[in-house]
Parts: sequence; C-alpha cells; structure tokens
Amino acid sequence: MAVDFAVATPINCGSAASLDNLAAKTITFFLNTDGLTTTRRTMIEKWPGGWSVGNDDDNGTDCIVVQQSFNTTVGLWRMPTNTLTVGVWYHVAISHSDRTSTSVDPVMYLDGVSQTVTEVTTPAGTTPSDAAASVSVGGGQGNYDGRLADVRVFNRVLTAQEVAVLASGYAGPMGSEVLWLSMRDFAGLAHPDGTTLGATNILWDMSGNGNDGTPAATLTTAVADEAFYRGLPVWVLVEQGAVAASLPPAVPPSPPAPPVPDSFRTALRARNRDFNLSAVDRDDTLRARDRDYHLRDGQREVR
Repeated sequence: MAVDFAVATPINCGSAASLDNLAAKTITFFLNTDGLTTTRRTMIEKWPGGWSVGNDDDNGTDCIVVQQSFNTTVGLWRMPTNTLTVGVWYHVAISHSDRTSTSVDPVMYLDGVSQTVTEVTTPAGTTPSDAAASVSVGGGQGNYDGRLADVRVFNRVLTAQEVAVLASGYAGPMGSEVLWLSMRDFAGLAHPDGTTLGATNILWDMSGNGNDGTPAATLTTAVADEAFYRGLPVWVLVEQGAVAASLPPAVPPSPPAPPVPDSFRTALRARNRDFNLSAVDRDDTLRARDRDYHLRDGQREVR
C-alpha cells in the first residue's frame, strides 16, 4: 500500500515534543515519483527552522536533496545526480548524527546502499529551534508529485544493516521511531485500496507517539501498488520491540517462509531472553506482511 500525492496535497503530522529538535535522526521512506523538475518536490520536512528531504534539479539533477536549517547559511547536501528515474520505486534513508554541527554531513542511502554525498552549500551559524514547525509529508516548500510508502522518522542514527532491512521490505518496528506512517493504516477504512482519502481518514502514527497524519481534503488517494516491496526473504530478530540482528536476503521465498539458516539458529540458541523472528515475504495478494516465529529447542514454531 502506498499513498499517491498530487501537487498541493500534503499530509500534516503536526508538531510535538517527540518530533522537535532531534539531535540525531534518520528519515526513511519508499518513493515513486511522477515527475522530476526544477521545481522543488518535498517528500517530507519539518520546516522552517528544521530539515527537509526532497528533489530539486536546481541543486542536483534527478536526485535526493537534503536541507538542515542554520541561521546564517542553510546546509544543503545531495546524492549523486541521475540516481532517480520517473516511475521506479526506490527506498531512501537519510541519517544525520548532529543537527547542530556545521562539519557533520548526513549519510544518504538509496535502496540500502550508501551513496556519495555532495555538500552543495556549507552550513554556517547556529541551528534554530524547529519546535514551531509541523512535519509535512508530500509537500511543504514544494509539493511532491508521486507515491510514498512506509514513511518513518527515528530519533537516532540507524546502522547500515538496519537500513538494508528496511530497504528489503521489512514492515515491522525497528525501534526509536518517533513518526511512522505505514500508508496502510487509516481511520475509517478497512480496505483502502484505490480509495480517495478525506480529511477524516487520518493516517495512524504506528510509532505510538500520536503524530497522526491528516490528509489534504479529498485529494490524496491510496493505491494498491506494492512493487516497492522487493519480496526478499529477510530474517529479523526482534527483542523488546527493536531489531537486534538480521540476515541479508539469501534464500528464495518458499511458503510459508524461508528456513532459518543453521548459522542463525545456532546463534539464537545461546540467547537468554524472549525474542521472535519475523520473515519478510509476500503472500498470495502481494501484500507484504510479517510472520512471527519462536525457536524452542532449535525448532521453529509459528505463532
């Protein structure tokens, strides 16, 4: 499930303490753009005074551009040019370990692979507070034209391994999300495929922080497009609601799920706490879902 944005149809997630002035952060989402132009297209931002992720051909042709506000000169960074193509699904992840530093550049990933980052504009001055700014998805400084899915903001820097897990299609919690719009969970819609959303069809914040998204009036459409889920089998070990370990995609899908590799099974036997495994896979309707497993005496048990 994804949400299709037309121009001037952003989702407003408001401003709350859980989103304000994040010292470190990671922003992740799937995108499929309908157009790449010199006009800025904002995927997600907390602006003014905060940060922004979008596409702006004036500052780098067909690529992701990131801004961080500073009171003298706004910092601006980009991925390599010509890394985005209209009509293609990509997973994007942006990590920034220190919003106040003028010398710390963000780390940028495309489809789970770290990208070379170019500093277009060197930031100068101090970082203002962004507490007064709302988080906007699909618009802001410029309105996005295309689809977005699984939009998350974390209050920490994700590891490269964690980014790879998300890029492969894992749809469960990673831990430390402060905003998480799955683009599959809406108020008043049990089966939202192809449904036009109204202002009452709130997008639930799955992080539990209450930063729910309000769609612009009746112009944002939920679409049954799950091509962004790669369907790669990824075993993810979840402990206390956070990803503790994962395996790279290695085994072709086989119902009900790929077998747990022996090396992973052996490592799990030594753990002395409750855990579960979730296998990223596809079901008959191509809707990505999580399957939870427990290992008892080395055996897989479906829960």
